[in-house]
Amino acid sequence: MALGLMRGRMPGEGCEVKDRAYQLAEQVAEAFRGRFGHVACRSLTGVDLSTSEGREAYRRDDTHNKLCVELVAEAARLAHDAIRA
Repeated sequence: MALGLMRGRMPGEGCEVKDRAYQLAEQVAEAFRGRFGHVACRSLTGVDLSTSEGREAYRRDDTHNKLCVELVAEAARLAHDAIRA
């Protein structure tokens, strides 16, 4: 969303600007996937947060602090770098 806000189409601009934002988003996703292997939470964490069992495992294993904080920080860094480029 930040990429779209900062690099996306503004009123009066054409589709080429929107396409550039999509390309940046794909670059960020590919860089993240290259580092971590996936972009989907379920694949990254190994838990299904749509189930009570998955949510319990997430809490029990402290997945937020042990894994998610690093993943979100890296995604934000990649997006930041793409916006500044």
